[in-house]
Amino acid sequence: MEELAGVTKASQLDLDHRLNKGLLPGPRFTQIRADGYDPATVDAKPDQKLLEHARAIRHFKPACDDYDHALWANLLRRAPSCNESDDWLRSQLDQRGIIYFDSEDERHAVELGLVPEVDDSGEEPLQVYLSPARYASLDGLRVLLLLYRQAQDAVFPLVCASLKKTLEEAARLFAKAHGYHGEQNETWELLIASRMVAWRPEVIPSPAQVSQARASLLAEWEQARPGHRKPADPRTLKKNSRSERRWRRRIHVRACLLHVSDSDSYFAPLHRYRNACELYEWLKEHRLEISSHLQEAVYELIQDEASEDAAALSPLEMPESLYGRRRRKQPHQAEIDLFGDRLPFDLIRVIPVEPE
Repeated sequence: MEELAGVTKASQLDLDHRLNKGLLPGPRFTQIRADGYDPATVDAKPDQKLLEHARAIRHFKPACDDYDHALWANLLRRAPSCNESDDWLRSQLDQRGIIYFDSEDERHAVELGLVPEVDDSGEEPLQVYLSPARYASLDGLRVLLLLYRQAQDAVFPLVCASLKKTLEEAARLFAKAHGYHGEQNETWELLIASRMVAWRPEVIPSPAQVSQARASLLAEWEQARPGHRKPADPRTLKKNSRSERRWRRRIHVRACLLHVSDSDSYFAPLHRYRNACELYEWLKEHRLEISSHLQEAVYELIQDEASEDAAALSPLEMPESLYGRRRRKQPHQAEIDLFGDRLPFDLIRVIPVEPE
C-alpha cells in the first residue's frame, strides 16, 4: 500500500494524505503495519471500515483486492486438493501455457500410435519448467501451492521436491519485490515454512529457542549502525506497552523460525503408500507377530540357541495364495558374515491356511 500511495512509511498515510481525507485523526495505518491490525475491522468512519474506505478510492482498489486474495484462505486451512478451486487452477495453467491431462489422454495417445507405451509403475518427474520469477505474485504463488498440495495428496515425491523448491524461491522473490524486511520478512519466512512447503500451523518453540531468539535480537539491537536512529533498549520497555508487545512478538516469530528449521527431520514422512492388496493387508494385520518372530530368529542365529520366548510364539498363519509365493532370498555378504549359511527365513515358522 505504501508504494501505491507514494510514501515510504505507513505513518505518512495517517497524516495529510488522500487516503486519510475525511477521517478523524488516528494512527490507523501505523497500527496495521506495526501491530498487524486487520483493516477490515479498523474503523475509518462510524459506519465504514478502513478497508472499505480505501477500496472506494479507485487508485487503491488493487491493493484491497490483494488483501482479499484467495491465497490467504489457503494459508489459513489445509483442505484436500479435491476441494480446491480446480477451474481457477486450470485457467491459470492455461494462461501460463501448461496443459492439464489425465491417464485417459495418455492411453488415447498410445492407442493412436502418437507415443510409445511406457512402464508407468513408477513416478515421473515434473514435465514442465516452472520459473520462480513468473510465479512471484499472489496468483502465481497460489498456483504453485495448489499444485504442490495436489502432489502431496497423490504422494508424488519427485514432483513435490520440484514444486517445493520453486514455491520457496517464488515466495522469496515476492517478498523481495515488496520490500519485506525485519520482522515482516521473518513472518513471511515462517508462513513459507509452516503454511506453504509444509503444513504445521501450530508452531510452539522450546524455551531454549525463545532464549536464543531473544539473545540474537538483542545482539542486533546492540550492533545497530552508528548514525541511525536506534530504538529504545528493549530490556527497559514498559511491561505490556505497545512497544513491549511488539518486542515480544518479534521474539516469538524468530523463535518459531528456529523451531521449524530445527524440526525439519521430525516432519519427514515415516511411511510410504501402496495400493491395498492381499499381501500388504496381511503384512499390516500381522505386523507385531512378524516382528516378534524376526526378533527371535535373529537372536537364535547370533546366539546359536533359541530364547525362552521363542517357544511361546505360535506359527504365522499365511493364506495359501501367499504361502505359495514364498521364495528364500539370496543372502547378502553381510548376512553370510553374521549368520553363516542360515537366514531368518529358515527359522520363522509359517503355516499355510485356507481362506475362510
